[in-house]
Amino acid sequence: MKSTSEIAHLNALAFLYDHLMDLPVWIRKLTRGQLENIATIIVALPPAHDGSAEIVPMEEIEKREVYRAIRLCN
Repeated sequence: MKSTSEIAHLNALAFLYDHLMDLPVWIRKLTRGQLENIATIIVALPPAHDGSAEIVPMEEIEKREVYRAIRLCN
């Protein structure tokens, strides 16, 4: 019987393979071992505890990061 962490890793790896054609080209060129490493990172990411599992639009992320960079420069 597989442990919970092994199942989570397999689920993350399955997600990557299921969505491989939707991901950027550079991800499609990764080796099996590199994809397994990314799956490990996905599993290690902390879950959203505030209940918001929605995807933030890229424009919002870019705006937030520009503001963060400006604050760091001051």
